[in-house]
Amino acid sequence: MMKEEEKIERLRERILQCPICMDEYNDPRILPCHHSVCFQCLQDFVRHSSSSGRLFRCPQCRSDICVPRGGIKDFPPNFYVNCIQDELGSKPYFSTCNVCERDWLVSQYRCVDCDIDICKFCIHEHKLFKHDPSKTLNIMRIETGNMGTGMSSQKQCTEHSEHILSMFCSTCNSAVCIDCILQSHKSHDTCTLGKKLEHAREFLQKEMDSINTSVRSVKKAVEELDKLSTDIKDNTTHCIKDVRKQARDLTNTIDQIAEQQVKIMTTIELENLTPINNYKKSLVDFTNKAHSVCRFLEDLQEDDMSLELLECYAQYKTNVDAIRESIHNKNISVKKFTFKPGKFYSWKDINVFKFGRTKTEPNEKTFLHVPSEPKRTFRGTLKSIFSIQNIILVLVPTFMLITISRICALMSDETDRFPDAICGLFLFLYISLSAAVSYVKG
Repeated sequence: MMKEEEKIERLRERILQCPICMDEYNDPRILPCHHSVCFQCLQDFVRHSSSSGRLFRCPQCRSDICVPRGGIKDFPPNFYVNCIQDELGSKPYFSTCNVCERDWLVSQYRCVDCDIDICKFCIHEHKLFKHDPSKTLNIMRIETGNMGTGMSSQKQCTEHSEHILSMFCSTCNSAVCIDCILQSHKSHDTCTLGKKLEHAREFLQKEMDSINTSVRSVKKAVEELDKLSTDIKDNTTHCIKDVRKQARDLTNTIDQIAEQQVKIMTTIELENLTPINNYKKSLVDFTNKAHSVCRFLEDLQEDDMSLELLECYAQYKTNVDAIRESIHNKNISVKKFTFKPGKFYSWKDINVFKFGRTKTEPNEKTFLHVPSEPKRTFRGTLKSIFSIQNIILVLVPTFMLITISRICALMSDETDRFPDAICGLFLFLYISLSAAVSYVKG
């Protein structure tokens, strides 16, 4: 006759087993085809098998099933399976330790990160040496049921396999059995294993207090380091802000100096352009009036001549001549700029900056130059009076009169020098006439 436990186990396999994970149902949900699947298994199955996330096939009968609008959670729970699970109770879990691999010792912990089962004796070593202390451990406790309550978790002696380790040798610092106390550890300092564990518990408590004290000191040091780091960052930020403010102030000062220079240049530029524009306006005005005169004269040749036309032209010509007189020999003075950039001098922490200097050079230019008669001065008058030409014009007639009077005196004396006087007179006349003709031609 089949035992009660076997019947229950068979019932679990036939009714309470998920078709996807092949384990007992966990939150079973009923599909439209009346098959049940764990909620989490159904979510993973739909996510991996359906491209749209709405249509999939039943993992048991392959029927097409559409996910409700509200999602997988809208599939109704299987209350029938839940009631059976409540009546039978949860299925106990039994597994041996994957670290020490002792088949007589039931595992009570499971490391989710490493995916292994661990007994209560190996869990501490696993926590200390197999995981990063800065990360959170993902270890859960396993509910093992009632099958492991009678199992022993005590170690057996390596020399006497029929005895368990119930004593502790302080001299050798190792656990021993009763036979070891009577034989190889007879003269050693020994105590019961329970007493040793009590002393170890006290020792570990002191170690924990010492470590907690060190941890508190370290936390305080970390807080001080954080505060120091914050102070350094704030100090650096403040200094950077001051440096940038100083740079902005210096830049503003340099901009003000530059604006002053630019303002001076703009003012002088306006002073230079004003007479140029005025003169240009006068030239345009004269050009327009000259064109009017030309058109008037062209029309005058075709029309009849009259005194009214001549009078009108005379008046208009007077105006044009006045403008022409104003635009001739026009002197325009301008100022040209030359900017000599400054230099930057640095010595240790002292920085000296010379912006530069703007110089103006006057420049004058004459437009529509017309030579005019020079003004007479007293010195010029004297030069014109006592010029070589005037002196010659005065001296030559004077010498001629003196010579003629002398020749006449010689002719009146009736001497033999009369022919010589006649020759000298003709020679003097010839020279004078030649000089006069040369002057006139020159």
